[in-house]
Amino acid sequence: MASSPQPSSADVEEPVANRRTSGRVSKQPRRFADNTPPGSTKRKRSDEDDEGIGMEDGDTDDDDSQEATEDEPDEEEVREKRRAARTARATRDKPVAKKPRGGGSTIDLAIRTTSTKPRQSRRKAKSPVVSGQEAEGLFGQVFVLESSEEKVVADWAQRFQSDEAASLAELVNLVLRAAGCSIGVDVHDIRDPDNARGRLTTIQEEFQAQNVVDYPLIAKGRGTAVFKKRLTGFFRSIINSFPVHDLLISKAEFLLNLSSWLPVMTSASTRPFRHTSTVVCCAIIAGLADVGRSLADSAAQNLRQVEAERKKSRANKGRIATLEKKGKEIQEQREKLDGAISPWLDSTFIHRYRDVDPKIRAENIIAIGDWIMVYPEFFFDVHYMRYLGWLLSDSSASIRLENLKQLVRLYKDKDKLSGLRAFTEKFRTRMVEMATRDAEANVRAVAVELVDILREAGLLEPNDIDSVGQLIFDSEARVRKAIVNFFAESINDLYESKLEGIGDKETLEALSSPSDDFEALRPEWLKLKCLVEALQTYDGPEATSAGLNNGQNHIAVQSFEIAQVETRFSLAAQALCDAVPEVKQWKTLAGYLLFDHTQTSSNRNEDPEAVLTQECKLSEREEVILLEILGASIKISLTEAMEELDDKKIKKTKARKAELQEIQEDTARHLASLIPRLLHKFGAAPEPATAVLRLGHILNLDIFQELRQDSSTFASLLDDINQQFLTHGSSDVLNEATTALMHAKQFDALDEVTESKLQALWESTTFSLHIFGKEDDLKTRGNLSPSNLKSLSNTVLRIANLARIADCTSTLEAAPATSSQKSKSRKETPKSTSNEPANAVTVLLSLIHRATAPPISPVSDSDDLEEGIAVNSATSLMFYFMWKLAALQKDIVAANTSSPLLRPVQLEHLAERRNALVSIISEVLNSRILNRNRSKAKKVAQGLNDVTFGLVDVLLDVCIMFPSTLRTAKPARAGSQGGWNDEYLKLISEIPARTQGVILKLLASAEKDFADKAGRSIELADSDAEGEDAHASINDDPESDEGEDDEDDSEPEDEQNTNGAGPGVGKVSRKQRNLLTAEQRLCGLGSRLVLAILSGVIDTTKARIALERNKTKLGPNWKEVVSYLQKADTGQGRKARGKNKETAKSGGAAKPSKEGKRPISNETVSIEDEEDGVDNGENEDSPEVGEEVAAEEHEDQVEMNGVESGAEDNHVESVMGD
Repeated sequence: MASSPQPSSADVEEPVANRRTSGRVSKQPRRFADNTPPGSTKRKRSDEDDEGIGMEDGDTDDDDSQEATEDEPDEEEVREKRRAARTARATRDKPVAKKPRGGGSTIDLAIRTTSTKPRQSRRKAKSPVVSGQEAEGLFGQVFVLESSEEKVVADWAQRFQSDEAASLAELVNLVLRAAGCSIGVDVHDIRDPDNARGRLTTIQEEFQAQNVVDYPLIAKGRGTAVFKKRLTGFFRSIINSFPVHDLLISKAEFLLNLSSWLPVMTSASTRPFRHTSTVVCCAIIAGLADVGRSLADSAAQNLRQVEAERKKSRANKGRIATLEKKGKEIQEQREKLDGAISPWLDSTFIHRYRDVDPKIRAENIIAIGDWIMVYPEFFFDVHYMRYLGWLLSDSSASIRLENLKQLVRLYKDKDKLSGLRAFTEKFRTRMVEMATRDAEANVRAVAVELVDILREAGLLEPNDIDSVGQLIFDSEARVRKAIVNFFAESINDLYESKLEGIGDKETLEALSSPSDDFEALRPEWLKLKCLVEALQTYDGPEATSAGLNNGQNHIAVQSFEIAQVETRFSLAAQALCDAVPEVKQWKTLAGYLLFDHTQTSSNRNEDPEAVLTQECKLSEREEVILLEILGASIKISLTEAMEELDDKKIKKTKARKAELQEIQEDTARHLASLIPRLLHKFGAAPEPATAVLRLGHILNLDIFQELRQDSSTFASLLDDINQQFLTHGSSDVLNEATTALMHAKQFDALDEVTESKLQALWESTTFSLHIFGKEDDLKTRGNLSPSNLKSLSNTVLRIANLARIADCTSTLEAAPATSSQKSKSRKETPKSTSNEPANAVTVLLSLIHRATAPPISPVSDSDDLEEGIAVNSATSLMFYFMWKLAALQKDIVAANTSSPLLRPVQLEHLAERRNALVSIISEVLNSRILNRNRSKAKKVAQGLNDVTFGLVDVLLDVCIMFPSTLRTAKPARAGSQGGWNDEYLKLISEIPARTQGVILKLLASAEKDFADKAGRSIELADSDAEGEDAHASINDDPESDEGEDDEDDSEPEDEQNTNGAGPGVGKVSRKQRNLLTAEQRLCGLGSRLVLAILSGVIDTTKARIALERNKTKLGPNWKEVVSYLQKADTGQGRKARGKNKETAKSGGAAKPSKEGKRPISNETVSIEDEEDGVDNGENEDSPEVGEEVAAEEHEDQVEMNGVESGAEDNHVESVMGD
C-alpha cells in the first residue's frame, strides 16, 4: 500500500499548534542507538527526497543493514563481554557484606535489581496473542512495538494530515488484522466508499474460505485483555486527538468515511469481523462521548462565568456578550456532536445489543454503561436506559450479570438517582425477582447488591424488602454474604423502632449491667430480640419447619458417621457475625437464654427497665432460633482462635498465643457447665433439646482433659445427655445425643467414664425391650395398646441408635439378666430353647414381622409407629451383624496357619441369624407387594414407601457384608489350603429368587417415581417377566406419591417461591424435597444393587439389565451409579458368578439352606478377590461401615445437587431459573 509524501515542517507546525492539549506531541522521539560510532554516518532526508514509499523503504533497509554491519562487534569484543558477564555472575553469587561502604562500588545490588524488574515489566506489557513477526505497519506499532499509545496516535495524525485516504486505510486494515484477517484494503478502496460493502463482502468470503475459527479477542491467555485494551484505547485516542472544530466541521468527512466501513462490518455474518468491529465502534462512540464531556464541562464553565459577571455591580456587557457568543458556539458544537453520535448508535448498538453471540451482547452492555457515565447529558435518557432494562431478561447468565454490574455503577452515583426513578418503577419487580429467583448464584448475589442500593435510596416497597430478606437462608454462601448488609439494616430499622418506645440510647446504656454478669438485663438483648424476630418472620410459620421430617421421625439413621449439622439459622448467623457484632458475643447470648422471662410482667409502665424486660421476652420458637445462633457463635469464636493460632504466616507474640489458647480453654470450661443448665431449662421439648445437644459437638474434650478437670464434671455432662436419650422418643433428639456420645467416645482418656455411661444406657434400654419380649405374640401388628406401642417404638429406636456407638453383640446376645446372672460372662450365648427367655436378637427378629401389610382399614395414627418399629429393628440387627463381622475379620487376620479360625458352632449360629433376618424381610416384602389393591391414602403410601425402602436397604447391606468380609479378611493359608471350608461358605448365600424379583420391581417403581417428579421420559420395566405378580402393573404401585405431586403441580406459578424461606415456602419447597428424596432413594437402592452384583449375591443378568435400562435417562447421579458397575467389570468371571454358585474348587458343593438360598462357593470368593482396584475392601469395606460407602457417597451427591441436575436436561435455560 502506497502512502502519501512526508509533509514539510511548515505544514506540520500549523495543525500541531491548533491541536488540543490531549493530542499534543510532547515526547522526544527515541533514537535507535544512543551512541553512534564516530565512523558511521547516516543519510538524512531532505525536502527534495519526497519520493514513493517503496523507495524510502528500500533505502531505509539498506541503511539499516549497513548500520547493523558497522555496529557488529568483533570476535575479541564478544569474548571480552562474555568474560565480564561471568565475572559479574561470580560477584553476584558471593555473599554481600552487611554494611557496605559508601562509594560507586557498592551499587551492585541496585544495578542487579533495576536490571531485572524492567525486563519483567516489558515482558508483561507485550501481548501474547500477537507474535513479533506481525510487527509491521500500524498493527505492529499498536500491538507489538514498545511505542507509547500517545506516540502512535501522534504519528498517525501526522500521516493523516498528509494523506487522509492512506491513513483511513490503515485504520480499516488495523480492524481487519485485529479480527485475524490478513486481507486488507488500499487507497483506491477507501476513495470509493460506495463500494465499501461489496469490498468487505469479498474480503469476508476469502476469509471464510480459510476456515479461521480463533481470533485475538477470544484467544485464551492473559494477553487477550491487553489486546482489547490497546485496540479500544487506540481508537478512543484517535477521536480525542482531533480538535473539536476539525472533528465536527473541517474534518467531518473523516467520521463519515469511517462509518462507511466499520459499521458495515458489525453486520457481517462472520463472527470475528462482527465482534472486532463492534468493539472498535463502541470505542469510537466512547471517544465521541469524551468530546461531549469536554464540551459539557466547557458549557457549564461558560455559564458560571456569565452568571458571575452579571452579579457584579458593574457588569462588563462586552464580556457578557463574548461569553454568550461562546456559549452558543459550544451549544452548536454539542448539537453537531450529538448528530454525529446518533448514526453510529443506530448502525451498531441498536442491532448488536441483541446479537446471537453473548460475548458481543456483553460488549454493548459494558459500552453503554461507560457512555452513560461519561456523557450523561446525551446517553442518560429513557431512550437508552430502556435497553439495560430489557437485557435484565436475557437468556444468558453472563449478560444478566454484566447488566446488573452496569446498573450498580449507575445507582451508586447519587446524582443520577433522581433520573433513575422512572426506570426503577418500571423494572423494580424484575430486579427483585432476579435477586430472589435467578438460577445463577453469582447473578443473585449482584442483584442483591443492586437491591440494597435501591433500599438505601428508598426505592423499594415493604413487600420487596421482605422478599429479599428471605435470602439470608439461601443455600449459596455468596448470596448470604451479599444479603448481609441488607438484612443488617433491616434489623437496625426494627431496633430503632423498638428503641423509641423505651427512650433514647443514653437511657438504654444506663441500664447496662456489669461486664462480667451476663445473665442480668443488658441492652444488647434488644438487638438480639430484633434479630430472632426477623429470622422467624423470614423463616415462615413454625409448622413449615416442623413438617420437614413428617413421616420419618420414628426411623433411625443408618450410618456410623458423626454428622456435623448446619441448620439454616446457624448458617445465617455465620454470615451475620461481622455485620451484627452481638452475634459474636456468645456469653451474652447464653445469659439471654438463661434469663427467667416467666417473671416478666405483661403490664407496661414508664419504667425503662420494665419496658426493656418486656420487649426482650422470648417466645418458644424464638428460643430455639437463639439456641441455634448460640451454637454458631461459639463455633465462630473457636474457629477464629484456632485458625489464627495455627496460621504460620501470621507472626504472633507469646502473649497473643497465650491469649488464643486461653480463649479455647475458657470456652471449654464455660461450655461444659453451660450445656447442663441449658438442658435443664430447655430439655423438655424435642426441638430446643436438639439444639442444645448440638453444642456437645463443639466441646473440645482434649482441652477439657488438659485442664485436668475433675472427671465428675464430665460424668455429670454425660448423665444429662443420657437423661435426654432416655426421655425423648424423637429421632432428632436421639440422633444428636448419639452423636454427642460418639464424640465423647473418640477420646481414649475419657473412655472409662464414657463406657460406664453407655453400659447404663444399654441396661436400661434392653430391660425395657425384654419386658416386651415376655409377650406371647410380638409378630402380630396392632395387638398393643397405644401407650405400649409408643413405648416399644421409643425403645427400639434407642437400640438402633446405641448400636451405632460401640460393639453391641454381647449385649444383644445376652439373655435377660437376673440379679444372680449379672456377674456372668456374656461372650457366649447358647442356642435358645422354648423354656429359655428370648434374647434381644430374637425379640428384634420377631418385631420385623409387624411390617407385614395390614388388612384394608381406615388410616390410624399407630401406622407410623408400627412401621418404625420394624425398620428400626432391622437396622439394629444390621449394626449387630456389622460389629459381628468386624470381630470375625479381626480374628481371621490374626490367626496363623496352625491355629483354628473360629469354632464351627459360632459360624453356624451367625449364619442362622443372618438367614432368619433375610427370610423375615423377604416374607414382609412379598406380603407388601402382593397387597397392591389396598387404600392409596397419602399417609399410608408415604409410610409404606419409607418402610419398604428401609427394609430393602437392610436386606442388601446384610447380604453384601458377608462375602465382602471374607474377601478382605482372607488369610494366606486359605489360598494355600485350597480355599475356605464349608463352615465359612455357609456365611455367603444368594438372595432368594422371589425376593430378587421384588427388589427389581421396587427399583422400577423408584425409577418411575423419580421420572414423574423430574419430568423425564423413561423405559418402563417389562411386567411380563416378573413372575406371578405380572398382573400388577408398576404404574399402580401405591408406593409412589403421585397424589402429592398432583397437589403440588396444581399450585399457581405466580404464587411459588423457590427460595425455601418465607410464607410461600410450603408448596414449592415440598415439591423440591420430594424430588430430592425420590432421587436419593433411587441412587441408594441402585448403589446397593451394584455392590450386590459385585459380591455375587444377586442374579447378575437380571439386575444388570434393570440397572442399565434407563442409565442415561435419569440424570448424571444415576448414570454415575450405574457406571460404577462398568468400571468394576473386569470382563471375566461374571457369568460364572451367576451360574456356578454351587461349584466349589475344594470342600465339595454346598447344600442349599432351608430358606432356599444357595451358598456361594470358593470360586466366587476367589474371583472377587482377583478384581483389581474395585471393591477390594481396602477402601470401601471397612470393618465398621461395610458396604454402605458407595451408596452413601452417591446419596450425598444427590442431596447436594439433585434438583439442578434433574431439571437441567429437559428444559431450555430460563432467565429466572426455576
